[in-house]
Amino acid sequence: MSDAYLLLAPIVLLVIVALLRFVGCSFHTETLPAAPTFNPPPGGYISPQSITMTSDAGTQILFSTDGSTPTTPYTGPVPLSSTTTLKAIAQGTSASEANFIGGTSTTTTGKYYVGPVGWVQKTETDGGAGGTSTPAFANPTGQGNLIVVWIFYQSAAVQVASVSDGANTYHQACPPTAMPNNPQFSQEIWYAWDIAAASGVAVSAAFSGATPVEVQVSAHEYSNAYQEPDGPLADTPPPGSAGANGTSIGTVSLMTRGRLVFGASIVRDGQEAPGAGFTPRSTLANNMAEDMNVPSPSTPVAATFGNPASEDWAAQMITLK
Repeated sequence: MSDAYLLLAPIVLLVIVALLRFVGCSFHTETLPAAPTFNPPPGGYISPQSITMTSDAGTQILFSTDGSTPTTPYTGPVPLSSTTTLKAIAQGTSASEANFIGGTSTTTTGKYYVGPVGWVQKTETDGGAGGTSTPAFANPTGQGNLIVVWIFYQSAAVQVASVSDGANTYHQACPPTAMPNNPQFSQEIWYAWDIAAASGVAVSAAFSGATPVEVQVSAHEYSNAYQEPDGPLADTPPPGSAGANGTSIGTVSLMTRGRLVFGASIVRDGQEAPGAGFTPRSTLANNMAEDMNVPSPSTPVAATFGNPASEDWAAQMITLK
């Protein structure tokens, strides 16, 4: 008897399904629409951008440009002329895509940093033997800004072990680059990003061993810098450059992405000059730190420095999103 019931069960089930379909019922597995995608992707851009959004067919995309819950219907590319947090969701609306009806995707969030990275202020040691700490910045630092620190010192035995200011975390961008004929003179570049708003910020360098005889520290704050979890560096910093002579100092690698080039160079004696197109930001101890906003994303730029006295030199650069 039980075997007969087992044989009849599938037939009975098929009959029930057929009857339900006959009276207008249907079965489907509801899936959520795909989260919207943005093109071009979030990041840092010199010029205004026009953002297109896509999701599954049969969906309506809603977006916001102020970080709030998306409510504005997407009907075409969204123009961005300043730094903006873009959010979007997709909702099922089309009968032809019945499995999306009433479904809402997860939220896509992207931060677009549009326009130049702006130099705000600096603080640095005052020449001579310098010191491991700078005076405090004259003005409070801005929330979410970037600090780039240029350090040069006289020692072939140690290097910078850490940089701190009591409020932010610093990372080494460029390890030591020494002069070829005077290797006791080296320089490094460090940075802190997504910094805290604070007053009285002074930047200090600590070394891996005995503090060198001479240390110089120059710290620069920038606004509108990229501050997402993958960090502000647009390219892996190239190896530092060094040379024994020459009227022009240049880095060995070109910047290919990003919005700003920061370069720094030291010479044995004499006075450096900024490279073409660069703005000088420091002449600490007759050396040079400079920066340049990139004219366009496709324009390769290298940091260069004038060296009219043909001195022994070392130079580094970083590129920022």
